[in-house]
Amino acid sequence: MTGAVAGVDSSTQSVTVEVRDLDDGTLVARDRLPHPVTSPPRSEVDPEKWWAALEALLSGHAATVDALSVAAQQHGMVALGADDRPLRPAKLWNDTESAPEAGELVDRLGAEDWAQRCGSVPVAALTISKLAWL
Repeated sequence: MTGAVAGVDSSTQSVTVEVRDLDDGTLVARDRLPHPVTSPPRSEVDPEKWWAALEALLSGHAATVDALSVAAQQHGMVALGADDRPLRPAKLWNDTESAPEAGELVDRLGAEDWAQRCGSVPVAALTISKLAWL
């Protein structure tokens, strides 16, 4: 094999890596490492665990991987400090602790105004309510 492409899916449940031959698309490897189980109302994960899983899954393929494609979960908020390190656990899309803040944001501008300005109305799943929660 002369080279490979690695596809990465970092979801709320696991990191999955699929490595394929760059020339003909043949599957070279497919591995998955689960994340710790979380459930609402507090659904948080240490982002370093995502990174460690990715490193572990790619470690045997680093010499042959020429390209990397990453798909990640939506609305997972990772707050970084000045040193680009996570300040706290990442709040996942299904964390509902920010539901009161989402309601306050809607009350402040109104659902119609939110929808017109950005196309969405704040709910607990969206990152804006998690920012307000912090």
